[in-house]
Amino acid sequence: MHFRALAIAAEEMADLGSFVVVLAERDDGGGRRLELQRALELDPQDVERGEDTYCLVTEECAVHYGGVVAWSLIDKELKLELTPEAASVLGVDGGFSIALEADAATIERLREGLRTVLSDCVARDTSP
Repeated sequence: MHFRALAIAAEEMADLGSFVVVLAERDDGGGRRLELQRALELDPQDVERGEDTYCLVTEECAVHYGGVVAWSLIDKELKLELTPEAASVLGVDGGFSIALEADAATIERLREGLRTVLSDCVARDTSP
């Protein structure tokens, strides 16, 4: 899936117990959207359910835990390659290609946010 993100955020939301990265098509957060979320603390139920990792959420409320094979953030484009299962659950063909309408500081915050959310998974950062 390809879209242009005008709204970009990467921040810890202590009140929700999560670190989130949000990319949305419109400034108000509407339109196409991808969220990557990671709980700040896990409980035994998370582990039992296989939810002891990050999750991906779309604007249609499709949710998948894990599933990123590789990612890159080059210039002003984020690419996320997904497993076939994750792509199917999220309703996308292979992954995401997101053009970023952002300044250099925002893109750097996004890069650090992605590293935080995807820190212990097998996804590889293929950025130069």
